[in-house]
Amino acid sequence: MVIENTGFYSSKIGCLAKGCRQCVKGEKLVLFITGLCPRKCYYCPLSDEKYGRDVIYANERPVKNAKAAIVEAELCSSRGAGITGGDPLARMDRTVRFIKALKKRFGQKFHTHLYTSFNLVDENKLRKLYDAGLDEIRFHPDIDDDNLWCKIGVIRKFDWDVGIEIPAIPGKLRQMKKMVDFFNDKIDFLNLNELEVADNKISKLGEMGFITRDMLSYSVKGSEGAAYKIMKYCIYKEYNLDVHYCTAKLKDTVQLGKRIKRRAKKIAKSYDIVDEEGILVRGAIHCRDLAKVRKELMKEFDIPGELIDIDDARERLLTSVEIVEELKEELKKKGLKPVIVEEYPTWDRLQLTVNYL
Repeated sequence: MVIENTGFYSSKIGCLAKGCRQCVKGEKLVLFITGLCPRKCYYCPLSDEKYGRDVIYANERPVKNAKAAIVEAELCSSRGAGITGGDPLARMDRTVRFIKALKKRFGQKFHTHLYTSFNLVDENKLRKLYDAGLDEIRFHPDIDDDNLWCKIGVIRKFDWDVGIEIPAIPGKLRQMKKMVDFFNDKIDFLNLNELEVADNKISKLGEMGFITRDMLSYSVKGSEGAAYKIMKYCIYKEYNLDVHYCTAKLKDTVQLGKRIKRRAKKIAKSYDIVDEEGILVRGAIHCRDLAKVRKELMKEFDIPGELIDIDDARERLLTSVEIVEELKEELKKKGLKPVIVEEYPTWDRLQLTVNYL
């Protein structure tokens, strides 16, 4: 057994779990099923908008039902879903309903994996998840308290892929080794995530003395070293276990980046420029009475209807960069504001740059 570079800014022993293999291709829908959770981890990364709140998101999109989540999956050409929270088991009926709906729409090959802790696990809940079609389950044990670790025995009654996924915490090497010793012959894979400082109220990492490795990073200093020590420990103990060290850069650059590119291909309009990172570069005209102005511009400047759309949410007309650059002086004479914007193709359309002409 050796530690290998995955080519995705991460390292592995053996193979990646199937959920991870889809993730690094940007093929996974991130289904946040609820912000409710029985635990209060001091490193919890959830935003204040999600933590402790019973809300649902499909990627960046807030949703109320499975139908809306399916729409988001279609827009991203997703081939699977990672179901997370909070703890999805805190809303069992909802979780089962969403899994069934996704499988019904996309087929049994649509791979689903779920993150949970041992706190809410029982055989009845696991049976419901398995019968709904869940393919892979990942547990997040409390490494400081082994009281619930024995519940792993119930999980193995079902024929699915089972893993442990934890952050690699500096200063917790002894506890992490103990955990690996206990679970190594009871699971299929171990995922070690690079620990990050979150910009939220629940995370206590700063108060506990953890620091980032540099001024430009949220990654905790020492986390990567702890991960490699655990990987080397698995080799030393000759555990027959697939191990993956997943970095913050993989999540930001690979997982999110590739998912953005997939969505851009689906939603880009004929007037959009899609750059190499999947960012939409487009012209915009800020004004009031959007429908009236659109009609007037189409008539006066002979703009085809498919090259100018109304964006009510941001009180603007969307068109091409070429059109706003060519007509910028005429538009300004009319009291309109022509701009060139760069924005993500995600549901929230996060703007990166706004250049007023």
